Amino acid sequence: MKIDSHHHSWDLAKNSYPWLRPEHGLLNRTFCPEDLEPLLRAAGIDGTVLVQSANSFEDTRAMLEHASRSSWVKAVVGWVPLTEPLIVERVLEVFGVHPKFRGCATEFTIPHMP
Repeated sequence: MKIDSHHHSWDLAKNSYPWLRPEHGLLNRTFCPEDLEPLLRAAGIDGTVLVQSANSFEDTRAMLEHASRSSWVKAVVGWVPLTEPLIVERVLEVFGVHPKFRGCATEFTIPHMP
């Protein structure tokens, strides 16, 4: 089985992505897992891991919703504010019940793009 271990998606109509600006050109549009699926199939990739695209619970929820609908989304790495231990505990209780939730990161940034 071949897995794409790091994939981002975002929906500009549903969530805020402060790092995503017009100067990012082709990236500055909604990009959902469904956009990736035919490319994965063509490349012989069996599944992917969705990784946070925003520092928000909404982004994590959206990824888990996609994972619930897509057998080829194998896992989700969401966001939690690791500097807030009480919040982390609660978030892990809530998101941790999802069978595809595998972990969390504390911050997403995109490198400066020329």
